[in-house]
Amino acid sequence: MKYSYRELTAIGMQGFIRITKLTEKQQKERKKEKFEKFENDCRQAVGFRKVIDMISESKKMIVGHNMLLDICHVIGQFVQPLPDTLAEFKVLTHRLFPNLIDTKYMCAAEPELFKIFGTATALEQLRFETSKEAFANPRIDMHPQFPRYLTEKAHEAGYDAFMTGAAFLRLTSYLDKIRNPPEFIVEEEKEPEQIEARKLHSDGWEVTDEEEEDKGNWHEDGEDEEIYNYGSTQVDLFVDNNAVNPILKNSINKAALVRSAFDYLDFINNETITNQRSAFYVTYKQTPLNTEKLEALFSKHGKYVIEECDDTSCFIVFEKIPVDFNVEEIDGDFTAVPISRYYEIMKL
Repeated sequence: MKYSYRELTAIGMQGFIRITKLTEKQQKERKKEKFEKFENDCRQAVGFRKVIDMISESKKMIVGHNMLLDICHVIGQFVQPLPDTLAEFKVLTHRLFPNLIDTKYMCAAEPELFKIFGTATALEQLRFETSKEAFANPRIDMHPQFPRYLTEKAHEAGYDAFMTGAAFLRLTSYLDKIRNPPEFIVEEEKEPEQIEARKLHSDGWEVTDEEEEDKGNWHEDGEDEEIYNYGSTQVDLFVDNNAVNPILKNSINKAALVRSAFDYLDFINNETITNQRSAFYVTYKQTPLNTEKLEALFSKHGKYVIEECDDTSCFIVFEKIPVDFNVEEIDGDFTAVPISRYYEIMKL
């Protein structure tokens, strides 16, 4: 036979345990205290997850440099275990962060930037190039209460994040200046009768230029002090209906990839191989893939990378165009077609 003693509670005392019977009111208060403690423990355990949730809900632009691994860590540590498949990972990432920009890929994807950076897209290189006169806008100042990064502290997490954000703003402003040059406006000279009348004091005396200029340097209590942007330009990251600015359409929601047949990971669409002249789609009869035989066939034509598609096919991309490579000479266990032909077949 089981007995319930919900109205009893044990209190630890020095040298003994005291059993006390609680009234109904005391039981409710105790239950409330336990629930509040549980809620508080949950809030403390959640921790930085709250920040991630707020960033996700804001749908603001998330900027990183070579950021794929960073995105994986953020999701894996603060959201949920990483999905088992690439397709599930892409869907989850886009749902959490619908507007991602990778500055490393941005410099490779935008023709105007590629002319400047080429393949030298390390973060330090971006910081160096964007400090030149061509990237003078927008001007970025450090708040006087936070002077830590007035001096360089490369590879410190906060400083690298600061450099990435600053580089992104200057890269975006530069693209806007190149693609949307300001119209040159010639102001017509005013006729003498159009000149604004001089301002007068209440006593009738004329207000001098020095007084008018000095007046602009004062502000009344409660007013926000005017902020001068030193000629900086403003570029909106989002335009009508919260759509991403067309300047960023080639870069949005794509993360740079290295040592891969693909130049980027696309969080919305399927990836394509851009260097198609040196890429081939290979199918094979044996499963699993006989990698030793595959390497024997392709290694003699130069450096390459293999990107497996499934159990029966893969992409092979050479570092340089293999001049002596002939798809008709492939061993009978393999079939190869130029990647351009593969994409044509997929569209049918």
